[in-house]
Amino acid sequence: MIDSIISCLNAKGVVRFVNTTTQIKEKISYPSNIEWYYIEDVRSAVFNAYGMSKISHSPVAIIVEEAYLPNTYTALTEAWLQRVQVLSLIHISEPTRPRL
Repeated sequence: MIDSIISCLNAKGVVRFVNTTTQIKEKISYPSNIEWYYIEDVRSAVFNAYGMSKISHSPVAIIVEEAYLPNTYTALTEAWLQRVQVLSLIHISEPTRPRL
């Protein structure tokens, strides 16, 4: 599923993806023209994507795990206020079933 989303965004001109988890890049196939950046700290990763987008005047996508979504709010708010294109893709891990 995420493969098709990345391909669709790439077709729309998104070539930079900031990744906060190493698992995603190894598990998917993606177009060869995509630039991947790995930054472990989510807040730093979003601000980095914000800076890349502001300098390049092109959208940058960031892939964040669901648990760390609240850590993105500050940078995404700043990106919105500055009219900088930062796209968030939220990676939802497989739900665990409760033990009976």
